[in-house]
Order: sequence, then C-alpha cells, then structure tokens
Amino acid sequence: MDEIEIRQALLSSRPQRFEELPVLAANIREIIDNLDLKPVCERLGKPYSSDPEKSSEIMIDLRFATRTPAQIIPTFLGVIITSKDFGKVSGCERYGVKMTQYIGTSKLSAQKEKIYTQGFVHSFDQIIDDLIGMIPYSEVIEKATRKRVPMYPVKALRELIANAVIHRDYSRTDSSVQIEIFEDRIEITNPGSLLPGMDIDRLIDQQPRTRNEVLASRMRELGFCEERGSGIDKVAFELELYGLPAVTFDSFADSFKATLYGPKEYKKMSQVERLRTAYQHTCLHYVMKKEVTNASLRERLKLSESQSQLVSKLIRQCIQRNLIKVANPGASPRYIRYVPVWA
Repeated sequence: MDEIEIRQALLSSRPQRFEELPVLAANIREIIDNLDLKPVCERLGKPYSSDPEKSSEIMIDLRFATRTPAQIIPTFLGVIITSKDFGKVSGCERYGVKMTQYIGTSKLSAQKEKIYTQGFVHSFDQIIDDLIGMIPYSEVIEKATRKRVPMYPVKALRELIANAVIHRDYSRTDSSVQIEIFEDRIEITNPGSLLPGMDIDRLIDQQPRTRNEVLASRMRELGFCEERGSGIDKVAFELELYGLPAVTFDSFADSFKATLYGPKEYKKMSQVERLRTAYQHTCLHYVMKKEVTNASLRERLKLSESQSQLVSKLIRQCIQRNLIKVANPGASPRYIRYVPVWA
C-alpha cells in the first residue's frame, strides 16, 4: 500500500461512536414506528414525508438509521432524539430525564416528581418549561414596568441540561439524567464521569470533548444548545448577570454533577464559594479578552466601594491558592490586573 492508501484505510477504520451503533432487536419494525421524524424536519427546515422509503432516506441521511441488505435498522442516535417512548426500546428505558422537586434543602421530602420518556426533540423544551415553572421568581422594575424574573437564568439552565443529555454515558442503562430542585440550589447529574484528560477547573476555556460527538452535533443543529465550546462560558456569563454564586462541577466515579445556587450575600457565602466565584470571574474575563480588577470583582460580588478591602483579601487568597496571578507585576495597586494562573 502507498501512503495515500494507508491514510484512507486508517480513516475508514475509525470505530463507530456509541450513538452511531445500530439497535439490534427482534422488534425492529416496532422501534422504527416508535420514531417520529416530523419535529426534527421542522426544526432543520427539511421537507418531511410519511412515505416509508422517503422517511428511511431522511433517517439514513441524519444517521438515525443504517441500511443493510435486508432492512433499515435504527441507530441509538435516532432513538435518543426521535423516540416517542424510550420504554418501547429494550435497554433504553432510562435514557430520559427524571426531575424532582424537594421541600427544603435535603432529599427527605419530595414535593413533585416527573419522568420524561420521550426523545429529546419531543421532550427537551417541555423539560425546560416545567423546570421554570417550579423555580421561584422575583419581581424587578424595568423601565417603570414590574416584571417577574426566574431566580435562575434560563439560558444557563438550558445549557447545563443540554450538556447533561449530550455528555451522559448511554452505555449505562441503570440511571437517568437527574434534575433535582431544592430550596437553595438546583443539581443536574448525568451518568458518566468527566472524560479522561479533562480538567474540572478548566471547563470555561478548555477545548471541548464529548463521548457523544454525533449527538452533540445534532443537538446543536436542532437549537438545543450553544455552538461548540461556548456553553460553559455562557453559563458563567449568565450567572454573573444574575449576581449568583459560581456554578459548581463535581466529577465522581460514575457520574458528573453541576450545581447552581440561589442568591446569596457575600457574608453568607462560604470561603470555597467566594474563591470559586472569583476564579470563574477571572477565567470568563480572560477568554472574553477583558481585564479583571478589584473593581470588577467587587461589582461581581455586589459589594460597595467601601468594601474593597474584602475583595483585596479575597484576591490575595486566590493568589495563595494558585488560582489567579497578577497580569502586570510592578504596576501600582490601583492599576493591577489579574488573569487565571494558567494564562
């Protein structure tokens, strides 16, 4: 083989991603009938046809199915996105989302619970709408008009839930994506830990990776999440607009969790929350080509100018913990700028 032939052979030998694999089952016809392409075509601006042959071509084009000499076989991608009921596909019963609202700050007493068992082109917007209906609202005055605003930024919630759906480990059939609503926070957990090589402290600027690349691409095309690589940045930005503490990420052996916290005054924030908020503020400003100063961090934390010493103390603690560093050593205190320690 010459060099070109070797390169082509290597490219063609790329292993299939999980979502591209065919769903092998005895009831293939039933599974295909369980898939609904119409909302996908509407979102993508593609012509829809109920004709079986044309429908099959659309499915193959979108990688929702693969063709064999004998028949059309749906892929896991097709099931995940277009299924009308995950329960009709053996092994996929827990591919949906479970949302639980608790009373208070613990899991001792659940107030509401709902399980979404449809593919995400059918259920994603409903999940967001239901979640918004469960979270508290506050009233603000804007241009002499009183408005009710959700306590948490909807864009941040939408992005984190999309991330959970996209990055979950679909080879696991024992757990669903969990959305848990508490009095003081919202936790979003997906099966599957952070991918090897990913740094939990660098999610704002790190080159994005996903175990479900084809699913991620389809979800972006369908408008359920941000463009590649901008999602966590958007979450951090929205939390700054709302003046909420920074998002917390936790990676466990078999799951990954993102936690959003409700409004909290600086004096009631823990030291860890203060450090995390200062660090993410610095990371976000760095990737946005903006400068971080005592004043910008003070504004982020909703502190007055007379409280600048509190911010100066927090900055020193961030530097001591190797989170941020001075960008312009030697500058007078008034003009010091800060960047992440990895910058």
